This record gives sequence, C-alpha cells and structure tokens, in this order.
Amino acid sequence: MRAIRDAEGFDPRLSLVAEVGGAVVGHILLSPCAIELDAGGEIPALALAPLAVHPDHQGKGIGGALIRASLDRAKELGHAIVIVLGEPALYSKFGFKDATDFGVRAPFDVPPGVFRVIRLDDDAAPIAGVVRYPKAFDSV
Repeated sequence: MRAIRDAEGFDPRLSLVAEVGGAVVGHILLSPCAIELDAGGEIPALALAPLAVHPDHQGKGIGGALIRASLDRAKELGHAIVIVLGEPALYSKFGFKDATDFGVRAPFDVPPGVFRVIRLDDDAAPIAGVVRYPKAFDSV
C-alpha cells in the first residue's frame, strides 16, 4: 500500500476513510492507471483498490458509502473511467459493468465477470484496450 501512496500521480483526494466514533473503520483508494487502446494511444483511468472495512463494521453499508463517495469525488475531479477487480454482484449495484462490454481487458488472467468498468461521463469514445497498472501495484 505504501508503494501505491508513494507512486507518481497519487492523489490524496482519492483516498477516503470512514470513521465511527472517531475510529477509522473503512478505507478506499482510487489510483491512476491507463488503458492502452487497441486503436493506438492510451487514456487515463482510475483503479479502485483497495476497499476495506473492519470486520466488526461490515454489513452496515460502510463499503457502499465509500464506493459512492469515491466515485462522486472522481467525477468532481474530472475523471471519466474507474476499473475494479471485484465481485460482480456488489459492484454492479454502483453501475460497474463487465469490462468485456467495453472491450477492456485485464493485463492478467481473471475469472469471467470480475473485471469491471464504470464510465463517469457521457463520452461515447471507445475505450477498448488493456489496462496498464502503475508499477507500484506489482508490490501489492
């Protein structure tokens, strides 16, 4: 995690925590990444990872609140695309779709349906390509 925070492009405004009674009980981080387009070039995106909620506070909506707040913050800051590797049933509630719907692929093998994408704007430009994570993700 420290490597991600120390990486070039890290934006502390995209690192959010949830508190209960003054104690941190949850955290979410959106990190810069890119999609290397099949048509050439690349476009910026954000990777949602990690999302963590203390076990004593799970099932109370804290994770969902962090996801919503992080997507709102990303949109406010002008970001257009967020990707996540996660449970389809959970992330579809927040508008994430199967990455294959957009032609977006992970740079590694993943089970069907778990690589997800959400577009935060109405830009209809194609985003088909392979996600390129920052090197900091190699150490996580």
